[in-house]
Amino acid sequence: MEIGKLQFPTFQQTALAIESAVFEPFELVQCKIAADQMAQIRCLQQLGFQFVEGELDFCLPLSESMPKSQPDSQALQPASVADIDELEILFGEAFTASRFRQPWFSRQQNQDFYRTWIRKAVLGEFDDLCLLARAGDGRIQGGVSLRALDKDNARVGLLAVAPHARGQGVAKRLLQSAVNWGWQQQHKQLWIATQSGNQAAINLYQRQGRIERIAYWFYR
Repeated sequence: MEIGKLQFPTFQQTALAIESAVFEPFELVQCKIAADQMAQIRCLQQLGFQFVEGELDFCLPLSESMPKSQPDSQALQPASVADIDELEILFGEAFTASRFRQPWFSRQQNQDFYRTWIRKAVLGEFDDLCLLARAGDGRIQGGVSLRALDKDNARVGLLAVAPHARGQGVAKRLLQSAVNWGWQQQHKQLWIATQSGNQAAINLYQRQGRIERIAYWFYR
């Protein structure tokens, strides 16, 4: 699939017909707009873009005096190459309601996208690493991928809990381990985004951070 990306302010609102023609080579054009940019949103609607999803970006402060909330015995360990197959299954099934969903993306495209993402995270080719939560028998309960953005900031890429481990506080453990990792790396802030419809994630992230940005995704 050929996907285009529309970005403001390089896009010229005064030449809608010309700009619209530029979209034709692409099967899908996507645009992410800050929620308060009403003029740009109206422009997108005039061009036939459809609202897809809201995105909330949380900022979790990492204080130098912050104590670890987990004992060392419960610290999560990085995934290895041997874990990739199991992680691809877990993450490939975890985000069916994300913005990479039907009718814009097929189920297979959705699975392939997240499988590739988590594989590259384990290999350090996109995110820097993936931390794993395991059950007592070694079975993977969930994982969280992380990457450094710069000296002061890091970001959570993906966070997913296996179906058999839901309701056991695994997501909270994963988030706390991400916070601990950022603190150990001497970052000052950890960023994590989720879609506006994921109330469980929003409730979890609000306990440790604040909503810094709200944006909308539009597709055409």
